[in-house]
Amino acid sequence: MSEEIVKNKDKVYKIYLISDSTGMTVDNLLKSVLTQFKDQKTEISYLNKIRTDAQIEHILEQAEIDKPFLIYTLVNKDHRAKLFEFSDRNSLYSVDVLGPILKKMAAMFEVKPEYLPGLFHSLSEEYFNRIESVEFAVKNDDGKNPNTLRDADIILAGVSRTSKTPLSIYLAGLGYKAANVPLVLGIDPPEELFKVNQRKIFGLIISPDKLKALRQERMKRLNQTDFTDYADEFHIYDELEYSREIFKKNQKWIVIDVSNKSVEETASEILRYVRRIKPNSRS
Repeated sequence: MSEEIVKNKDKVYKIYLISDSTGMTVDNLLKSVLTQFKDQKTEISYLNKIRTDAQIEHILEQAEIDKPFLIYTLVNKDHRAKLFEFSDRNSLYSVDVLGPILKKMAAMFEVKPEYLPGLFHSLSEEYFNRIESVEFAVKNDDGKNPNTLRDADIILAGVSRTSKTPLSIYLAGLGYKAANVPLVLGIDPPEELFKVNQRKIFGLIISPDKLKALRQERMKRLNQTDFTDYADEFHIYDELEYSREIFKKNQKWIVIDVSNKSVEETASEILRYVRRIKPNSRS
């Protein structure tokens, strides 16, 4: 018995997670189950957006080699049937996650299911656009990738603590690709900023007192008690003056005061300008 246990510890179990949508449903389920088997080694293959016969056949061809545990969330009953027959014929473990639930629900409601994959996640252009926008905001936070500023719907520019990052993420959740560029005293903004459509750039300003309070609060949270220019009143005035000079030189930029506005309020103001420029922009 002890020998068998040692063997099982060394063995790597292959698992196929097969979904006709994003795979989140079955992935979360498996993660929950695997917490009960901490010492077992697994190799998981994520097979998402499986919707055609050809895709199913390709999976079965590979499964003949790997001999995996098949776990699937597919609404197409023919595809579910193929996976069941295959696993039964090859003596493989398999779990049809949605099949039994669909069958019981259909009996209770006395209607047939829609049998349309991905309805829960609304696999629409809008859904994927929001996911893409969030990824874009993360990759273009704090001026990380100036070369992709041209791809942004909205560009935010301002000194530190003017809500650039939370604004970018909030706008991304609405489906807008938002990038933000920090304005740092004594350092020229990236030249790419001046090569894009200037009407999509928004300069963010804030009152000195408000900015000082925000920075002092941030220093407390980070346990930074040493005196630095970051929260120094005179340095803050210089920083804000530097940003105002940049805004004055670039008359096409829209300047917004964020001093007493929430992220939602500032975003709404930005979008009013965006929709004025592009009437068919997202609502």
